[in-house]
Amino acid sequence: MLEQAQHEKSESYYKDLEKAYINTMQEIEKDIARWYQRFAENNEMTLEEAKQQLKSEELEEFRWTVEEYIKRGKENALNQKWMKQLENASSRVHISRLESLQLQLQQHVEELYREQIEGFQELMKEVYQNQYYHTAFEIQKAFEIGFTLQALDETKLTKIISKPWTADGQTFSQKIWRDRNLLLDTLHTELVQSMARGEAPDRMISSIAKKMNTSRSNAARLVMTESALFSASAQKDAFGELDVEKYEIIATLDSRTSSICQSMDGKVFKLADFMPGVTANPFHPRCRTTTAPYFEDDYSERIARDLDGKTYYVPSNMKYEEWYQTQVEKHGEKKIVNQKRKIENREKDKSEYESYKRILGVEGPNSLDAFQDIKYNDDSEWYHLKGFKMAVERGDINVLTGFNTYKDVAKNIHTNLVGLTTTDGIPITSYKSHFVDRIIGQIEAGTAQKGKRSGVRIEDVKEALMNPTQIKKSTNAQQYINDKCRVTINDTTGHLIQTAPRTKG
Repeated sequence: MLEQAQHEKSESYYKDLEKAYINTMQEIEKDIARWYQRFAENNEMTLEEAKQQLKSEELEEFRWTVEEYIKRGKENALNQKWMKQLENASSRVHISRLESLQLQLQQHVEELYREQIEGFQELMKEVYQNQYYHTAFEIQKAFEIGFTLQALDETKLTKIISKPWTADGQTFSQKIWRDRNLLLDTLHTELVQSMARGEAPDRMISSIAKKMNTSRSNAARLVMTESALFSASAQKDAFGELDVEKYEIIATLDSRTSSICQSMDGKVFKLADFMPGVTANPFHPRCRTTTAPYFEDDYSERIARDLDGKTYYVPSNMKYEEWYQTQVEKHGEKKIVNQKRKIENREKDKSEYESYKRILGVEGPNSLDAFQDIKYNDDSEWYHLKGFKMAVERGDINVLTGFNTYKDVAKNIHTNLVGLTTTDGIPITSYKSHFVDRIIGQIEAGTAQKGKRSGVRIEDVKEALMNPTQIKKSTNAQQYINDKCRVTINDTTGHLIQTAPRTKG
């Protein structure tokens, strides 16, 4: 399908852009580190010190850097306003340390956004042109007759993509420059505020990296939304050229489709009422919905995608709600809902997965997909994975214990302890994840190491619950004690809370 190919092309462009953002941040980090190394004592710099003027030899070196920027700017067609600023900076006899760093960082941002605009222009031209001709081809194929179609040349394409298509009246170039200005203002403010707070360079770099990530997310949203917008506009123009009077909204039949696109699927509008975001796609960022000419006697088919990813065909007049019911009947409501949650939460889950990977390494899920499968489809595995991660993060157990060992211990607790009734008649119904950590311990049960807590044997816990030498009561808790260990339970719920080896003496 062309729509899928267009979507993948936009995704590919964004991945390249994402690499450019990462490279830019790396260059910014290097410049900040070098600047601190040169001007700061013990990596500390006050705002007053940052505003000191460059010395003569420092100013001379700064001019060499600016001259290099000017040369690169001429070679790569940087915007003329910035080139003028560089030329002015090169001729100044007084410039502060802070201004020199601000200029270096802005140079990286200017180069990033020049690359972004050039790539974006080419992508939008390609998206519009491909959709325009493809739409015309499909209509002509359906009628089995040729039509005279207005050709698209480079001049016409440039004019088309330079028009504002959205309600805010801004072109995509203006939106990119708006984001650039916002990023520059934010970076400059962050520099000054970090120095005013007396923060170390790593704190400053971390703050700037967060701002860059926000800008990168904005760029991703702009790429996917604008490419969908130009694709829809190309369809509209082709419809107009070929005298199509009505069109139909065609949502993607899969579990990723948004609620608004589900509700719009199958609706028919007059071409004169075509309005992106209202009566035509895109209806939201990253929208995959498209349109098609509407014919009342259409007996064709449309493509659908099953929950397992396999594609198949259904009657073209099948609406999203009807298709959804076929999926519920086949897979069950819970599986469908969980699949939608995986898609809706993917960005948030990606961040969470990175945290798990950082803490657990090879003991955690080996991919984001594997992580989401556990989180949404396996309650028991997810409960234990969360417990294992928290235990490692707190230092209660060593990551080298291994997740499989952690699960085996949890299974043994369930098998040997859950279902017991204590000597005073309290049924053991469940256990907290922290209880697993206590059974494992920081070192093997029965061994000793200064500063490390030993684990506890499950048979010793069982013995304490069944034949304690002492029972201590407190609010909502009871402690069972023998010569080997102490075991605490919630006497209301029957949950095993924690255990610890008995210290001698």
